Amino acid sequence: MKKSKNTFNKEQIITIMKEKSFWKRKEVFTCISIFVAVCGMLLFYRNDTPQSNKVAVEFVEAKEQNTPKIIELPGNIEPYITVDIRSRVDGQIMTVNFKEGQNVKKGDLLFQLDSRGFVDQLNKAQAQLESDLAKLTNAQAEEKRYGQLLGQEVVSVEAYQQKLTNLNTTQATIDSDKADIKNAQLQIDYSNITSPVDGKTGPILLKEGNMVKANDTNSLVSINTISPIYCSFSVSEKYLDVIKNSKANNLLKLVVKTNKDAEISNGEILFIDNQINEGTGTIKVKGLIPNTDEVLWPGESVQVYLQLYSKENAIIIPDKAVQIGPNGQYVFVIDKDNKAKIRNIEIDFTNGGYTVIASGLKAGEKIVTNGQIRLQDGTEVKIIGDK
Repeated sequence: MKKSKNTFNKEQIITIMKEKSFWKRKEVFTCISIFVAVCGMLLFYRNDTPQSNKVAVEFVEAKEQNTPKIIELPGNIEPYITVDIRSRVDGQIMTVNFKEGQNVKKGDLLFQLDSRGFVDQLNKAQAQLESDLAKLTNAQAEEKRYGQLLGQEVVSVEAYQQKLTNLNTTQATIDSDKADIKNAQLQIDYSNITSPVDGKTGPILLKEGNMVKANDTNSLVSINTISPIYCSFSVSEKYLDVIKNSKANNLLKLVVKTNKDAEISNGEILFIDNQINEGTGTIKVKGLIPNTDEVLWPGESVQVYLQLYSKENAIIIPDKAVQIGPNGQYVFVIDKDNKAKIRNIEIDFTNGGYTVIASGLKAGEKIVTNGQIRLQDGTEVKIIGDK
């Protein structure tokens, strides 16, 4: 007997039942999701309808406080003193008595040259002096004796004059000997090359065994004094009068910040150039920084913060509150009815994310800082965070 075409085995029946069950569950889930979405929309519109005309904003109150006027500028670090060490005599380097990058003090021995030739010259000059001193003693006795004989008219004037000339010549020779001794001693001293300043040494350009020449164009080593150290920068000429007046009244404050965020705040303005750079319209200023911990390094680029003065009882608001319109700069002020009103303002200066107001605001007024893009003059607002 043949099986019917509509007859299914057990496994096929189970599979069909599972598929039907899956589609039923999916339909139920879809219906539930649609129901939840509709309810949510109805709830949203129901809650939002009474406040649909209000714009959510954030605000701060304008503050009154003493605020410094600070200008930010790029600057460069320069050594306080730079000395190129050169030999003042010819000779061979016998010893180098320091290491590259070493801190040295004024008077420390750096290089020692071969001074044996100068010592020989010194000994020779001293021996010549001893010989000439003996001659001087004899010349003095002769001059004295001939002077007495001249008084007795025993010798001629010419004979006495000869003895006197011998005495003066010997005295001059002794003076020359003393000068030779001093010169020889000076050459020996020059053979010991010392540091003329406190500072840090650079690379050693000539080492032991090399010959050096007096006043050669090539130096032996360079020394930089980095404690204290200079910070130089250029300021727009429009600040020149303010800088001069503030410096005269000890109001200037210098803060230097490195690329590694190290901040040095004990700088002092030491120098204002005597001429404005016509090409850039700036004037060079130098500050002196103790730099005892050697944070700053010659050639380093830094950021300079120069405080020109401090404005007392200044009205300040965040920079982000300030808007720009066809009539200039303005802010939105929230009144007692929670309405945003446009208020034109005049700005004195900006500093560190804050704007100092010259006119147009009072301390305590509520200033919109976020949400201005949806505001117009008189728009009713809702303060974010208020219930």
